[in-house]
Amino acid sequence: MVKNNRNSKNLQNTRVKLLGKNTASKIAAGEVIESPLSIVKELIENSLDANSSIINISIENGGINKISVIDDGDGIHPNDLELIFQRFATSKINSINDLFQLTTLGFRGEALPSISAVSKINLISKKIDSSGFEIEFFNGEKIKHKLSAISKGTNINVTNLFENIPARLKFLGTSTQESSKIKTLISDYSIIYPNVKFVLISDSVTKISTPGTGDILEAYSSIHGNEITESMLKLELDKMISGVTSNTSIARGNRSNIKFSVNQRIIKNSSLVYAVETAYSGLIEPRRFPFTFINIKIDPKLIDVNVHPAKTEIKFRDEREIFRTILDVVRTTITHQSSIPEINYKKNNSYPENFNKTNSNLYDSNIENPQSFFDKNDDFNNNKELNNNFNLTEEKISLEESKVIGVLDNTFIICTHKSGILIIDQHGAHERINFESILEDLKKKKNIGQSLLEPIIIDINESKFTKLISHRLTFKKFGLDFEELDDTSIIIRSIPSIISTSKDIYGKLIEIIEDIDSKKITDWQYWISAKIACKASVKARTKLTINECEELIKKLSNCKEIHDPHGRPVIMRLPINTIKNQFHRS
Repeated sequence: MVKNNRNSKNLQNTRVKLLGKNTASKIAAGEVIESPLSIVKELIENSLDANSSIINISIENGGINKISVIDDGDGIHPNDLELIFQRFATSKINSINDLFQLTTLGFRGEALPSISAVSKINLISKKIDSSGFEIEFFNGEKIKHKLSAISKGTNINVTNLFENIPARLKFLGTSTQESSKIKTLISDYSIIYPNVKFVLISDSVTKISTPGTGDILEAYSSIHGNEITESMLKLELDKMISGVTSNTSIARGNRSNIKFSVNQRIIKNSSLVYAVETAYSGLIEPRRFPFTFINIKIDPKLIDVNVHPAKTEIKFRDEREIFRTILDVVRTTITHQSSIPEINYKKNNSYPENFNKTNSNLYDSNIENPQSFFDKNDDFNNNKELNNNFNLTEEKISLEESKVIGVLDNTFIICTHKSGILIIDQHGAHERINFESILEDLKKKKNIGQSLLEPIIIDINESKFTKLISHRLTFKKFGLDFEELDDTSIIIRSIPSIISTSKDIYGKLIEIIEDIDSKKITDWQYWISAKIACKASVKARTKLTINECEELIKKLSNCKEIHDPHGRPVIMRLPINTIKNQFHRS
């Protein structure tokens, strides 16, 4: 066996030695400070521990050029200013036992020493009963310490980040990516601490400004907007659980909006995310996820937050009990409080009144069988017991002869018919209607876009961005007109008319873009038509009136096909003879 002799000759004559103070501090800093996000997080947590009611954050070039955090907190005692820049100097714990009953966000005394080791940091602070002082460090060395005029609180400016470690700069993202991470962090803290007013300014543009009134819904609205917040329900269980979660009318294609804090500390825990998913099981569509933010208050002795330097991973003494509690409180809230809005079809003019069923040129874009682009759901075909009772054939049924008698689970329209009972999937039916309407407008070269009075900016990951830009002209045919803003952002100036009346236009656009990587797309025109039709359609568990159901069926009767664009059936028929046989009637 050949051994790796790289550097072995040099190592043979070396002796163990202590690293220099400067080198050691840079290595230690790397465990705590990985990016501008790390700095902002550490400084904000210090501000929150200092009982601040207002925290202003300003960044330049994604925080790479400059980070400024100003608060109105308790301030730092003049005698402690130099001490806080030494490692393991902290006012928050006294012994190892204190680690298991933490009530503060910071505790290790590593933040400021680590920041000063890899940047230039200027700190000005004043307690209410003392004079203000200014201190400045550059690459771990003190270069200034003097009296300074300042109101109560602390003002910190960080510049020259990683100037002494150029290799670290190469691993940072673009300014847009770093800014986006910081914005997400501030957004999360704004909801955890609704009583604190947060302001985030990025390159002189205000990105976040929360009211700081103490109302979690007001804080949530300042981050996510009124339309999403209108769908949010408050969660509460004794003093242990608080937060918000969306009703069943709104969901997204990823889990990024399911978030948790424990004792007001942001955490990541896949088990708790799964508890929320389980609570929504059967209430929203598969592979869709709610907006949820849950604050857990628990005895500090029952958790361990010192698992990772970032302090976002924690261990519960009894994770199963926490899982069950989260599942129960979320499920109870959404099943007892969820109010599902009705939709007004009279405002939607997207349906063709007289669809030409004999027009064989409708699909003139060489669209192939939909199974080529979507995974067809074969659950119906594989269920022999179901097929023995229900007729899933796609033969044309005269829907004009049907009569709506009710809706099952706010999802399936039940109709009587001379041939038996019809069960119609309201989402699939609406999707088919919208799909054929879009293709008809496209065929007639109608303008199916709606210009926006105020353009929408969306951040996108790099893989989706490349695909989106390469098919920009195809999207434009469908009314979605956008331009590159930078290497990971687009600015949208026009949207498909069919979704222009949606309460959550931004959310619909995000859903369309998010699904770009979900499957291998071979016909973009078909895919975009189907995707827009889906996002414009009434969702499962959306309450419809009988009149709205009848209007939907009337329009469905004018459609060429009775399966949705994904190839799934829209109508199931329970024949009258099957019903008679079940009751042993001849």
